[in-house]
Amino acid sequence: MESAENKRKIEQYNRYRDQLLTARQLNFQQLDKAIFTLSGGGLGLSIAFVKDIFHIKQAVSLWFLFSSWFLFIASIILTLVSFLFSWLATDKQLNIAHEYYIEKKEESLNKKNNASIVTSLLNIFAVVCFVSAAILTVCFVYKNLLKVLEKYGIKEIGSMGQKFDPHFHEVVTKEISNEDEGTILEEIQKGFLLHS
Repeated sequence: MESAENKRKIEQYNRYRDQLLTARQLNFQQLDKAIFTLSGGGLGLSIAFVKDIFHIKQAVSLWFLFSSWFLFIASIILTLVSFLFSWLATDKQLNIAHEYYIEKKEESLNKKNNASIVTSLLNIFAVVCFVSAAILTVCFVYKNLLKVLEKYGIKEIGSMGQKFDPHFHEVVTKEISNEDEGTILEEIQKGFLLHS
């Protein structure tokens, strides 16, 4: 009776494990598609920004832009290479399964699938490159939009460490500090001046 119960639990475990492995494989496929699509889109948008909105000759902090381009391209290449390694990993796993189930080689279960490990690492690096590229692109756009705003007479109000001025600032809280009375200690939301 107990062995039948054990057998049933092992079968349930195997079915559940297969479902989880299938779900993980689908997640990796979706991740690869997302990284590939978003990296291409981010690269295209940043190129369009420089081409149509803010010309490269007038841009500031170009290292943000060039670094983001490099990282977007790196994430695309890493994703493509991970496709190749996933094929190798699948072939290797099929060989291991054939050796174990058909050829009855018990030692086959102890074989490592290095292509699978490389695929996982490539996916991680692709995500890191994509996220870094997106952050750098946002920084580049932010810096250049501030420059465009200044060109049209919109300037950011610097308030940290300044004396409180009711014409420009709002008080949210009052705190005791070592600073002079009325000194702004924290900025909750940035302010801007038009044609100052």
